[in-house]
Amino acid sequence: MADDALEAELRSVVGSGDDYASAAKPQIDWDDPDARQALIDARAKDAFAVLAVLDGRELAPTVPRRDKVNKVSTYRKLLVPRRSR
Repeated sequence: MADDALEAELRSVVGSGDDYASAAKPQIDWDDPDARQALIDARAKDAFAVLAVLDGRELAPTVPRRDKVNKVSTYRKLLVPRRSR
């Protein structure tokens, strides 16, 4: 868990408007390819923005060290074509 200052800094770079307070599936029209693509784009931008804030930082032991795993996962999911995985 991040301290209040780090949480505020991370939230300040999230541009999608999602507060990420829930793990529930986003409420979009899942049958609409444009809506799905917009969600993916927004989530990717948020992920990269948060990772940019965390890049190179020494985090307190209370902050989970998932940033490197998330960075690799995000790049892989977004940048590597599915058939080449």
